[in-house]
Amino acid sequence: MRRVANLIAAILFAVVSIATAYLAVADIPEGLGVDRARHDFGRRYQGDVVKTQFDLTNQSSEPIEIVRIRAQCDCTTGSLDRKTLVPGESVPLETIWRIGGKRGLVTADLWLEYQQGSGSERQLWQRRLVLSADVLPDILYSPSELRFTKDTKAQQRVAFRPGRMTEFELIEARCTHRAFQARLLEDEQVVDVDFDPSLWTAGQSKQPPELIVTTTSVAESLSRIPLRVQ
Repeated sequence: MRRVANLIAAILFAVVSIATAYLAVADIPEGLGVDRARHDFGRRYQGDVVKTQFDLTNQSSEPIEIVRIRAQCDCTTGSLDRKTLVPGESVPLETIWRIGGKRGLVTADLWLEYQQGSGSERQLWQRRLVLSADVLPDILYSPSELRFTKDTKAQQRVAFRPGRMTEFELIEARCTHRAFQARLLEDEQVVDVDFDPSLWTAGQSKQPPELIVTTTSVAESLSRIPLRVQ
């Protein structure tokens, strides 16, 4: 029995070692240098379009071909004027990030996939670049989510106040689950949410319920506030 247990432990150790080695090969760049792996834009606003440049350099003794630039979302793009670098050659990577309706501390990733070497010995590597910003929204609200107890009928309130926009309007408020009812008080710039536990069924919806408030913000016309039931 002990021999079987030792054999299983040895197999598991070998599998973990192989997986670790594979991830190291897949994720650690070998030869494509970059002047910095992260660029922080600092304080920005919803709707901003920001740009920066990364300088890429072939630090190896072999040619490097950048075969793909992969973005985390459509809001981020990267472009190169050439994709093949001889040893010692550099190229600027121009990036554009459309922040859109994001708020708070946010990031966007760019992945560079490249091949190094020649012939049958060419390997595929990748290099991750990160863009970050602290985004001030057009309209602030608190709390950022509402929490309810599943057996207790209750009412909670979300208050809205100016962010970048000094003047704004709340147009409509609704909830995505029938156990919640939203009531918009325009003059006070608040939304009250009533929870009826008799209408709540856990797992009834694949998507977590939300309070959706339509506003006059151009960048984030729909404020989506999670509704948690515990």
